[in-house]
Amino acid sequence: MNFSDQDALELLQQDPVKGFQILFDKYWEMLYAIAVTKLPSREEARDTVQEVFLSLWTSRESIRSETSLFPWLSTCLKNRIYNHYARTKTRQQFIRDMEGRFTGAANDVAEKLASGELKKLIEEAISQLPPKMQLVFRMNKEQQLSPAEIAKNLHVSVQTVKNQLYRANDQVKEYIAARIEPSILIIILLTMLEKK
Repeated sequence: MNFSDQDALELLQQDPVKGFQILFDKYWEMLYAIAVTKLPSREEARDTVQEVFLSLWTSRESIRSETSLFPWLSTCLKNRIYNHYARTKTRQQFIRDMEGRFTGAANDVAEKLASGELKKLIEEAISQLPPKMQLVFRMNKEQQLSPAEIAKNLHVSVQTVKNQLYRANDQVKEYIAARIEPSILIIILLTMLEKK
């Protein structure tokens, strides 16, 4: 039997399950076809149309239609699609904001450490080196001299300078690694990677 919307709505008042089934069968495919063209996936389209029919069910006692129910259903669908994009946009903005805040916080911590605690640790590590190794290390790192330039200034072989630098780097790293908290070290490393 072919029911008009008005008949189906009257039936929805008297026999809600049967009236709902008639309207569902009549409009499901039409609304789904619209939703599929407006939403990113079939699953989201299906879920959105189901929400529209849920609204129909919960509003069944107050819905009145003189001719067609389709305008009410399509308006409901349109509003649900708008809400979907508003939620998605808000969620994505929230994620971007949180990522920005975390990155900013990590950068702040790393910069403070680099300018304070880390510099202090590096200086302590260098001061623990033997005098000659300390001199070679400082000439290389602070004065930016190459191993050949250092060797010329100190009247030693280039290989001796390279060996001193290699051992100095190892000792400085070991000193710092033994004294810095692992979580802070991870933040510093992550920040250094982000800047590359």
